[in-house]
Amino acid sequence: MLLAQIETMGTGNPYKGFVLAVLFCLAGTGIGALLVGRLVQSLPKTAQWGLCGGIGLGFVGLATFFLGLFGFPDNFVPYFLVLAVIGAFGIWRHRQHLFAPGGAESVALPALVFFILLTRLPAALTPSTGADWDSISHQMAMSKEWISDGKLSYIPWMHHSNIPATVNLLYVWGLDLGGHFGEGINWFYAQAGAKTIAWMLGLFAILSVGGLTAHRFGRTAGNVAALAFAVTPVVLWEFGTAYQDVSHALFAGSAMILAAFAFTERKREYMILAGILLGFGLGTKYTAFQFGAALGLTLLLAGFLVKNKGEEPAKPARGLVQALWIGLIALVLASPWYVRNVVNTGNPVYPFYYSVFDGKNWSEANAHAYAVEQSQFGIGQQYDASGEFTGRSPTAIPGSVTALAIQPDRQINGGLPLGAIGPLFVIGILFWIVSGKSKAEHGLLISMIAISLLTWFFLTQQSRYIITLMVPGAFLIGGAFAALPRAFSVLTSTGIALQSAYTLYLFVWLGLQPEVGALRAEINQLAAENPPEHYLTEAIFENQGDLQQLRFPFWEANSQLNEIGAAARAAGQPPPKVALFDEVRGYYLTVPYMWANPGVHTLIPYDKIKTAKEFVDALRSLGVTHVYINLDANIIGQDRRLYLSSKICNVADWFTREEPPQLANYQQWILDSAAEGLMQLYNTYDQPLEPIPNTSDMRRLPPRGLLLQMVQPEE
Repeated sequence: MLLAQIETMGTGNPYKGFVLAVLFCLAGTGIGALLVGRLVQSLPKTAQWGLCGGIGLGFVGLATFFLGLFGFPDNFVPYFLVLAVIGAFGIWRHRQHLFAPGGAESVALPALVFFILLTRLPAALTPSTGADWDSISHQMAMSKEWISDGKLSYIPWMHHSNIPATVNLLYVWGLDLGGHFGEGINWFYAQAGAKTIAWMLGLFAILSVGGLTAHRFGRTAGNVAALAFAVTPVVLWEFGTAYQDVSHALFAGSAMILAAFAFTERKREYMILAGILLGFGLGTKYTAFQFGAALGLTLLLAGFLVKNKGEEPAKPARGLVQALWIGLIALVLASPWYVRNVVNTGNPVYPFYYSVFDGKNWSEANAHAYAVEQSQFGIGQQYDASGEFTGRSPTAIPGSVTALAIQPDRQINGGLPLGAIGPLFVIGILFWIVSGKSKAEHGLLISMIAISLLTWFFLTQQSRYIITLMVPGAFLIGGAFAALPRAFSVLTSTGIALQSAYTLYLFVWLGLQPEVGALRAEINQLAAENPPEHYLTEAIFENQGDLQQLRFPFWEANSQLNEIGAAARAAGQPPPKVALFDEVRGYYLTVPYMWANPGVHTLIPYDKIKTAKEFVDALRSLGVTHVYINLDANIIGQDRRLYLSSKICNVADWFTREEPPQLANYQQWILDSAAEGLMQLYNTYDQPLEPIPNTSDMRRLPPRGLLLQMVQPEE
């Protein structure tokens, strides 16, 4: 009876996913308390909740990995109930520590932090739009594919699905629990479960940062550190998405602080906790190798340089032993993902380091294209005479760190201020250095951050890739507020106040503005209970030409493909399979699809194709029946958009220049295929309207998306 009620509760809404995801995360906290409760008992209860929550969910994700190898259940609710019982027992058993009474303190800062986090909850409960790129391209999309396949399958056309995905397996739970309303899964509402899990992992990160800082500097400093982390723009933005960077920060960032504690306090439990957390970091993102290397190198150097208590000589073996133990624990916990990669692709860190490991379904050309893309972030790039990227100039390091704080356009796509790390990150490090008050523990964290920043600078300067460093960074900020001379404390307070005001301005004030405010639209969607399709197809700057934007531009084509698939299934025929070009956001598709651009896999032999017919034959051999090409000018350029739409739609007025733009090979082959009758135009999408001068009429502009259908060859 209970199973049936949980499975069918509601008639289709995001609140079921929210409630069950919160309960799921609390169950994970109880499981974490059973596993590591004794190891965290000496820490403040906020840190206990954060660390037990993160570690417990990490172990649930690891268990789900092995479950997925044998096959996922059709319904996760029975498994959820088992976890809930175990988790409730864990919380009850450790209730004396998790609910330990604390002394009187102001609730103002904790209340402010919680309010700030609540501003992103509407985004977690509403359907992801086009701006939530990674969530609907691969983070939730791969979890959806695994649910559809019924197992932890190899997805050959999505190279991201080979990157360690412990958190994505938690999204499997969220999607399944949040999407069941009777028969099948409603993928619109399912995502509320997955994104709520991401939101809860972020909350655990806040609790960990605050608790670990309070352990060293007191509760007020802990609250300050939690606030500093929460008002980091790129951190707060991710609270409304299914990205993994904040979850990764919970794991790898907390591991850094605990490793420093382990060295200075000589407590084995902190060393074990650091190893476990780093292991789940390695099981979530490859970037944990950078942070793990910085952690290990710092401990090794500290063994040589830091004197023991009582001014005894330094003991090099101490740092070495701790680094080895932390690394060993981490590698054991993360190893299933890397073994899976070897089995599926032959490369443990697929698709990276192809020149070293080789790898299935990848090539030197793919590896080069990927490296070039990553090199575009940040500053300091150097090129040879032919325009080939050759590396970065070390002289640009100061500018890069400054850009992190005040020039996010250098580190993220499009340069939105929501992607900034903010000046607090720099302040927390700088104040400890110039104050002369830094002790061994602070020096360890500063060293870990500095080494990590160096590797980040030379590899890829994406701001969200170092959200992890904001965990030890926030620890240092809280410490600067509480432990440094008054002048530094005042400056720290001022910096936090200014960044808090700026972040609230970005997310709340601008978010509530009419027409363009994201928060306003999310609240309206939840209050009105409009169909999700309505929210995704709302236009911003409607009837203002190319300024007009749909919340999810691909939805019109996506919806029609789903309708074609439903009709085919009803007729007992196989659904269409669509090849996506310059579009990867396939989460909402309910028909088979694949990414098809050069550089994302080798299923389409681009190095061998010479003609449009060979191109079509290659697609047909993969079962492709339809081709969708994204003509968004921000992605392919305005000239290409106008030219391709003009030629394929046969509207000469859309492109009047004599000289055509240079096209990518696949764009030329799609154009030639349409001209040669190998494909035919099925429909056009996202055609903005603009007024015709001196009239009251409107006209359609060139589309931003085209769907073509493969023409069946004559027998």
